[in-house]
Amino acid sequence: MDKDRDAAKQDTAAAKQDIGAAKQAAQKCTAESKSCMTELIGGGATQETDMAQARGELGTMKPEPSGNAASALSGTCASFTADLPAGLSGSSEMTSLCGEMNR
Repeated sequence: MDKDRDAAKQDTAAAKQDIGAAKQAAQKCTAESKSCMTELIGGGATQETDMAQARGELGTMKPEPSGNAASALSGTCASFTADLPAGLSGSSEMTSLCGEMNR
């Protein structure tokens, strides 16, 4: 436990140094100095790369079934009825319910 406490103290000291360095760097720049601010924050290259990656991943997601609604509903019915007691899974009500879902 003492080892963890010492590690936490070291991490805290390092974080304080990092924060102090960031404050000093920010104080060197005026808000109007675009070039200084760009240098300070890195120009946004990382953000642009991350946003491009996120857009690419979002583009592959399908928010609704892609022409497979009937098979998706049939699979749902089959999974649901498989969990029911034996007497209910093959009942006419269940067949009727699944038929309505597939309309």
